[in-house]
Amino acid sequence: MMFVQTDYPNKVTYVEGTVTRPTGTYLYRLVNDYTENMSYSFVSGACYKVGAPTFPLQDQCLLSNATYVGTSKLGSPSLNIPVNTYQVDLGGIDVKAVVSADGSCTPIMESLAGTIGGTPQQLTLFFYNYQPSLSRPDVFKFDRSTCVSIPSTPTPG
Repeated sequence: MMFVQTDYPNKVTYVEGTVTRPTGTYLYRLVNDYTENMSYSFVSGACYKVGAPTFPLQDQCLLSNATYVGTSKLGSPSLNIPVNTYQVDLGGIDVKAVVSADGSCTPIMESLAGTIGGTPQQLTLFFYNYQPSLSRPDVFKFDRSTCVSIPSTPTPG
């Protein structure tokens, strides 16, 4: 499961989830600050600067630079949600987004394919328990001056 929160007026996003490796399952927390062009990762109580955000901040309704694909209904014939589908290329990442067609642009599903962080990837996200407000605004409040640059791996010379 992943928790995603976006503060559009302040141009910051927060992502929290888990990743499973052969050595175990690990929690990750990441704040992308688009005003500062910096991502912050939190590991074991420490804060690390990890460089510019990997993907651009998307427009809230994806309408400014996206191509409208069409309207359809998600669900059964008798109980469904009208949705709009959009497609946009975010600098080498192909995104298809499905949002509610009621004018609120409530995110329903998103598919991303392309090179993310130097690795070819395909990612599909389904959104549920959506709230049109910040349920945890505190995640954006931390002392950025305490964050250190992520240690680099030495290259053989």
